[in-house]
Amino acid sequence: MNRLFTRCLLFLLLLPGCRRDAIPPGVSGIAPRHASAGTSILLTGERLGDVTLVLFGQKPSVVTAVPTEVADRQLRVVVPNLPPGTTPVRVRAADGRESNLWQFTVQ
Repeated sequence: MNRLFTRCLLFLLLLPGCRRDAIPPGVSGIAPRHASAGTSILLTGERLGDVTLVLFGQKPSVVTAVPTEVADRQLRVVVPNLPPGTTPVRVRAADGRESNLWQFTVQ
């Protein structure tokens, strides 16, 4: 009985350390999927509320854009000046966590 109590107590003490914040943001869609530079696009997903940057392209030639509207499940960003073609897009939270990649086409 004493062992069970000790394990339960440890679990309860460690539980606050398992925070939702440790999970990176996740992008599940971009609309529209094709747009010109200067166009506002909508990214949907989860845990987007603390996103500070949207990254277009691959390292070392990544172009960043600051979201214009941010909520937990969606954000808006203006497509930066990029050459036409398909480019990966991801988001970065204030603490540096990055999302999965989505393909976007600059027209």
